[in-house]
Amino acid sequence: INKKKKISFTYLAFDVDGNLVERMNGYKYKVSPYYLINNFGKYYLIANLEPHDDHSNFRLDFISKIELLDEDIIPIENIKTLGKNFNINKHINDHIFMFGGDIIEAKIEILSEFAITYVYDWFGSNAKIKKINDKLYAFIRTDDKAFIYWALQYIEHFIVIEPIDVRNKIIDIINNAKKAYDIKK
Repeated sequence: INKKKKISFTYLAFDVDGNLVERMNGYKYKVSPYYLINNFGKYYLIANLEPHDDHSNFRLDFISKIELLDEDIIPIENIKTLGKNFNINKHINDHIFMFGGDIIEAKIEILSEFAITYVYDWFGSNAKIKKINDKLYAFIRTDDKAFIYWALQYIEHFIVIEPIDVRNKIIDIINNAKKAYDIKK
């Protein structure tokens, strides 16, 4: 990162026996590395994966056979999801699970007051809570993929109102899960 040079590596994943093995038959990922961050006790590399124009997050403990290349990185300002005004602290707040999705403004109905803690614990200053017509709502700025994961995790405490496409994705996930569980009876 300090040398502003690209790196290549193989990326690991667990197989069915719980062993770490190379993904995609040892494919060498080629990236422009920008930052290392800690998220919930796991370290990630924020980088641009060629030939894409956005960023990816790679778990450090899954990176193997790393090589420093003699190629300059693509400047961070050229990466559409990072840009010239990139702020690492804002990025971490916007991407709570390191999924790297699109930033959304979500609206949820809070079904019980004790669940307010879940909103502030996860989203901090990226969340605002308001009481409207005797109902509690949270307005949250985050990435869509992480939000869907979070909303499913706390499904009995919240109802996603907006954005409607995210709400529909959650409904599809719930319906598909219900079908899968119904089959397994």
